[in-house]
Amino acid sequence: MRLDHLLLSPDLAGRLVAANGTAEVNNSIISVSQASDAASKATAKMLEAANGLSAQSDQLKAEVQGFLGSLHAA
Repeated sequence: MRLDHLLLSPDLAGRLVAANGTAEVNNSIISVSQASDAASKATAKMLEAANGLSAQSDQLKAEVQGFLGSLHAA
């Protein structure tokens, strides 16, 4: 609804501008919160993947050391 054709008192006009600004700030905060949540979830997935790679690396290291030990014993 357009209100630009209405005559508004300076006080009411100021309050409308302030309310609009408050709504914009609120929307920005919601957007930042959503982006932060998405980044947090992505970070958790990256940490899980890194931990998995670390475990695989430890397992591979143990297998290679066992293999090299069996060669040395032969």
